[in-house]
Amino acid sequence: MFGALNLRSGQWFYQLTNHKRSVEFIALFSSLLTAYPVGPIHVIVDSAGIHTRKAVEKWLSLHRHPELVYLPTCTGHRFDPNEKVWHAPKGHSAANRFFRALAELDEAIRPYFVAFTCEDALRLTKNEARHAAQAPTSRNAKNLPLAA
Repeated sequence: MFGALNLRSGQWFYQLTNHKRSVEFIALFSSLLTAYPVGPIHVIVDSAGIHTRKAVEKWLSLHRHPELVYLPTCTGHRFDPNEKVWHAPKGHSAANRFFRALAELDEAIRPYFVAFTCEDALRLTKNEARHAAQAPTSRNAKNLPLAA
């Protein structure tokens, strides 16, 4: 699963994938570029390997629009607003369950995200969003989605 959250509007993007690789992470950027075709996009990420792969760096060099802002090591779960968004459907629909196919997982969590509003996202992430928004390179960002 990949997700991105706009800290100002609460707009939530997510995609389910069979793998968690840089290729799928880059695919998330396509969704963000469609939603935010102009202006800066600062994507706050943890230090997971998929965020630092050469393929990601190359893609970013060809698309200067998004910029990655890295959270300090070992703080991802504490300061990443996406973790709050993921927690509810994981605990409600996906915890301790085995899904034979991605479609089964999608079926389990889709009702949660269909009902999930921008206000829900902002309420869940209020404290984390404030900390993340204070990152030095993201202060003046017009659009500030977060990716996990």
